[in-house]
Amino acid sequence: MTKTELATAFAQLNEEKIAFSRISDEFPNAKNEILDIKSELSKSKSDLASVKVELATLSSNYDAAQAEVSKYKNQVSSLAKTAEDNKFYFYYLKPEQKFGVDNLVSFLRGLEWTEPYKENVFDCSEMSASLERTLENAGFHTMIIVGKSPGDPSKGHAWLLVEASAGKYMPVEATQISVVMWDNPYFNGYFNMSSLLRRFKSFSPKRQRI
Repeated sequence: MTKTELATAFAQLNEEKIAFSRISDEFPNAKNEILDIKSELSKSKSDLASVKVELATLSSNYDAAQAEVSKYKNQVSSLAKTAEDNKFYFYYLKPEQKFGVDNLVSFLRGLEWTEPYKENVFDCSEMSASLERTLENAGFHTMIIVGKSPGDPSKGHAWLLVEASAGKYMPVEATQISVVMWDNPYFNGYFNMSSLLRRFKSFSPKRQRI
């Protein structure tokens, strides 16, 4: 090896020594960065484990909530069926029956319609149905009659017959919320409906009307 080659090799060795020294100086920093990364990774793993635990807890709570919702849905469905099966139950459980024309007159005197009469919307048929329920719930045995108007046979009409004493009825005009008294000139016309009376008695036996 010539002197020139030796000098070149020595110069390269010196440069590598300088580079190695620089790398050696940087190594502790790199080592610290690696340790920091490992620490962050360890923390991330710990956080991931915590997230997995929370996720498992949430999943368990969700399943429990779903079970509760399903239980309540079944209860609601059962209650809805019970309500549907008994939506007309109020017709079958009646208070003690009331009698007496005076009692009937007194009871009706305290009632009034909140909606005005309107043909084919809120007329004698709707008023009779509404008043019939009110009277039944108050203890008066009542039936709805539909036929020719006692005052004008050319027109159709609906009214009520209320049992004022055992087996005896008094007519009630739902449109006026009043009892048709004996001195009314059309009084007998309210009872000229024997065929309809038989039909109404057999139509709803559970109402136990006389």
